[in-house]
Amino acid sequence: MTASLHRLSGLAPWLLGFLPLVVGLVIWELIPSAHGSPFFPAPSEWLDALRSQHGFGEIVSELAATLRSVVLGLLVATIVGSVIGIAVGFFRVVRLSLSTTLEFLRALPAPVIIPIAVLALGQTETMKVFCVAFASVWPVLLNSASAASSTNALLVDVGRTLQLSRAEQVRKVVLPSTVPSILLGVRVALPVALILTILIEMLGSNVGIGSLLIEAQRAYQSADAFGLLFVVGIFGFALNAVFAGIGWLFLRRWPEGAEVG
Repeated sequence: MTASLHRLSGLAPWLLGFLPLVVGLVIWELIPSAHGSPFFPAPSEWLDALRSQHGFGEIVSELAATLRSVVLGLLVATIVGSVIGIAVGFFRVVRLSLSTTLEFLRALPAPVIIPIAVLALGQTETMKVFCVAFASVWPVLLNSASAASSTNALLVDVGRTLQLSRAEQVRKVVLPSTVPSILLGVRVALPVALILTILIEMLGSNVGIGSLLIEAQRAYQSADAFGLLFVVGIFGFALNAVFAGIGWLFLRRWPEGAEVG
């Protein structure tokens, strides 16, 4: 009984964070003019619109398509960003060679890449993954570069004393101390990946939750659009919570001294 109460007390602050959202929706529902409004329909009308326009199966299918693009883009961004970031942070010659080019590419707004990617790759899943990876790579790259450059100098000296090659130093010394920062960069990149995926879907993709949202807007189906927007919010929140839980499980046994950044 005590353990259950302790768990509930731990959940209380988390649940309290939903209070402003719940209060806002309740107030919106209680406004008489919202019922039947063509522009700002009441929240109770959102569910009816989603049920009549799409159904549970279609929404789940489109969310799965969006999730696939987000995960693949993040995976590519994590691999590319961590490899380049560690190289830039640990090897001075790489940092001097790539720093200006990377700063130029990082300054490019991610949405402006979409037209070029469409010209080169067409309206394909590969194009979506490329654009998502381009937008998401920078938090991973910057965090891993910062962590690699801040690797404990004593550990690096020990590696040199043991006559480890540069590749072995990266694998045995730098990488373990960089992993927590890489995970932090991926968590920062996650909402960026989701935003860009939905934007691409809204601009012309035939699959994904973003395509449903833009179709509702073009048909002036306000209740459907608000309902889909709410679904996207829940989806993004759940995705972030799942990744945060995975990261916590992974890092709770991580050596304390390796937790850089």
